[in-house]
Amino acid sequence: MSCTRRTPLPWFVLLTLAAVVMGATRARAVEVIANGGFDTGLSPWYVGEGIDPSWNPVDAATGAASLHPPAGNAASGYVGPVLSQALNVTGIGGQQLTAAVDLWALNVADPTMPLVRIEIEFLDTAGQEHRTTVLQATGQEIGQADAANPSRQQATPYTFPADAARLVEVSLVKLGFGEVMADNVSLDITNATVGPVPQITNVTPTSLAYGETVTINGQDFGTAQGSSQVLLDGRPDGLTVQSWSDTAITVQVNAPAVPGTLVVRTDTESNPYPGPDITSPYFRIVAADLPDHMRLLAGSTVRLPLGVAFMNGYTVPANGQITWSLVDLSGASAPTHHFAPAAMSGPGGTVLTVDTTGMTPGHYEFEVRATDGTTTQAGRAEIEIYTIGRVEFFDTQTNQVVTSLTVDRQGEFGQNLEPRFFDQDGNQFPDPDVMPMPMGMTVQSSDPTVVLVHQTPDDVHLYAVGSGQATVTATFADGTTANLPVTVTLPSAPHVTLNLSPAAITNKQTDPVAFTATGVDSLTNAGFSGSFIQMTPDQTCGYNSDNTRYDCSYTVDITTPYTFPTPKVSYALFHAAAVSGSATATGYALLTVTNDPSYAGMEGTIASIDPQVQMYQLEMGTFEFYDPNDTTKPVFTRQLVGNPTPDGRYAVAGVEPGTYLVRYVPMQGTAGQWYQNAKDASEAQAVTFTAGQWTKEINFLFAGLPGGSEGDGGTGDGTGGDDGGAGAPEGDVILTPDTVNGPAPLTVNFSCDPDPSSGITMGSADFDFGRDGTYDETGNTSGKTSHTYSTPGVYDVVCRITDTTGTTTESNPKTITVTDSTGGTGDTGGTGDDTGGAGGPDISKWDCNGNGVVDLPDILCQLKLLSSGTAPILP
Repeated sequence: MSCTRRTPLPWFVLLTLAAVVMGATRARAVEVIANGGFDTGLSPWYVGEGIDPSWNPVDAATGAASLHPPAGNAASGYVGPVLSQALNVTGIGGQQLTAAVDLWALNVADPTMPLVRIEIEFLDTAGQEHRTTVLQATGQEIGQADAANPSRQQATPYTFPADAARLVEVSLVKLGFGEVMADNVSLDITNATVGPVPQITNVTPTSLAYGETVTINGQDFGTAQGSSQVLLDGRPDGLTVQSWSDTAITVQVNAPAVPGTLVVRTDTESNPYPGPDITSPYFRIVAADLPDHMRLLAGSTVRLPLGVAFMNGYTVPANGQITWSLVDLSGASAPTHHFAPAAMSGPGGTVLTVDTTGMTPGHYEFEVRATDGTTTQAGRAEIEIYTIGRVEFFDTQTNQVVTSLTVDRQGEFGQNLEPRFFDQDGNQFPDPDVMPMPMGMTVQSSDPTVVLVHQTPDDVHLYAVGSGQATVTATFADGTTANLPVTVTLPSAPHVTLNLSPAAITNKQTDPVAFTATGVDSLTNAGFSGSFIQMTPDQTCGYNSDNTRYDCSYTVDITTPYTFPTPKVSYALFHAAAVSGSATATGYALLTVTNDPSYAGMEGTIASIDPQVQMYQLEMGTFEFYDPNDTTKPVFTRQLVGNPTPDGRYAVAGVEPGTYLVRYVPMQGTAGQWYQNAKDASEAQAVTFTAGQWTKEINFLFAGLPGGSEGDGGTGDGTGGDDGGAGAPEGDVILTPDTVNGPAPLTVNFSCDPDPSSGITMGSADFDFGRDGTYDETGNTSGKTSHTYSTPGVYDVVCRITDTTGTTTESNPKTITVTDSTGGTGDTGGTGDDTGGAGGPDISKWDCNGNGVVDLPDILCQLKLLSSGTAPILP
């Protein structure tokens, strides 16, 4: 055993060590989250916007919180902040933050995708808001954890910028599809100071008129108001504070205040609390899906459907008109934007288009304002502009990043290839499968004879068609490009050569398309798949004697399409396969279809401005084009038989030049909408279509079935309740037909009844069977009647009840579709060809499962058949 003599340390080393120890003592870690283990229930956490506030995510068995809002409410399929906590933490500039959480997943759709994120929001010394991610976890990272053995996710420490002044919020964010539990959330910050956060516990009364007061009870409001504020629906406008204490605030409510979430803002914001309903007449801005925080790629364009609801008998002041504006709250000029033309003297809507070209990364606060000349309503939105830091191509089968590809087989490749996107801060976007198209991504091949790229609104397909080298380039709205070099070396056999003549046609094509496939070996199959395109083979299609050649000629019919954004209308992807031993080869050729110059086109947005009207209800339907002088039946129709883009954009080709009144009738459960914002044909605005041109901004905005007649509840605000909001599926008068479609002659039995909760007492009922402004039957005391429709067409029907006081109330319209023996709604039941006179859909041809109605399973069945080229002919 040896012994080493210790030499005393020099004095300057001792001083240095003392400084380190003292510094370590000063750099203490402070836990800033309250109730991170949910031991005392949910408080002070609160659920995110768009989630039922009554939902309790805390599981009694485990004491953990679910990050999966229940289906059946507005949060079904929810992605975004699930749980948030208001904070008031100062002294954060330059300090380190460490986030951690226990996670386990009950089910995961895609383990490679990010599932959960912890986000924070802080203010800088100038008062600007900043939001950043401090922890993110995928299903793979969570692994096989469970409640007994959760996965502790510890983030790399985050350093606040030097000008960070106050941490005001932390959020648990759901990113992907899966059910995740969270527990023991921790947020440590060195040398931070935790201050009080105001909490609202009670608001009385829950309903009031303008001029009355509301009392807000809670804690930590501060002993005096000072610069603090009370916000209702995000605004202080119309709120006058009458008294203020640490536990109670009294506020008088006046115009232009509207119902919404109530917040007390001191140094930080309180928990959001349901504010009082307002019984006075007012109008408000409504939107089905207008987030208060939007994350947009620089250079992209966003379209925001906005509506105006008239509540509690509100009417526009004489000679007034509701107009819109967009204001940058920072005082800078608003970005390039445009409000679609809209008739706004009554309930209706507009579409705000914002072009982010030229905007630099950062956070911007804007206010959308609607004014009637006397009162201004506003909705605030924060836009975060970001740029792409990098794009990587990820192979989901090997879990490897791919920088180049080598292909040795003819046919489709890259099925397991997934582009992954990261912003300038290195954060991965939550859903690469959805993000590319709204990001304006276009994909091209440097040599289509080597690699054929086929891009649809939903996906990108890559096909090896010849030997050589090509670069696949993805270009994004902000100008970022990502390149994937591909080397294709195909064997001499098996090999297939395809030829199309012509390879591009218009939707007025009359000459046939010739398709030839030649194989070194015998062909095993040949054909095409298309996008809502009807192609009829001639009688001479077939293989030669040794099956090495296939020839066919097709007649194309594509006059009633759903189309992609211009200029491409549709496509057909031809293919042929051959086998040699165990090796296979598939050749591909693409037929593109464009709008014929003799046709016009129509573009716009189909969207909901009502939280109770879901987008899936609007995605399929019929565009009807009427002679302005004869609205008894459409001149022709065009079918929408596919999903618009995520922001509701559509494009319809094959429009006959001329001037028409245009209506869109969804297939599911809501009345048709006349352009623009018109209740019926008498208020519709005519649209002129010119050959060779696309008429834009033809928008159809749906507010469901109003909570009452115009001026008595308007389109509602989606909150339901006494003000006749759009949360109610019917109005005060309910019209019920026993059938809504069938062949002529069609007899329909109608019932016109007051809603039991409306307080209306039946006196007599009147019926307008074609909604032409003239009631065909009046004075019906039973509210029951029948009507026979002998002429094919589409009819809107309304009834009205005159109560015992003489007051009349009209129902919402119901649409009756009358077909002829072939299913058409026009006089001839036409096929929708280029001569007009198109008929409506033959319902029997859509009814895949034969249950007598067209429902979602039938639509999915038809889409599958259409994609395989085997669907029945749809008019």
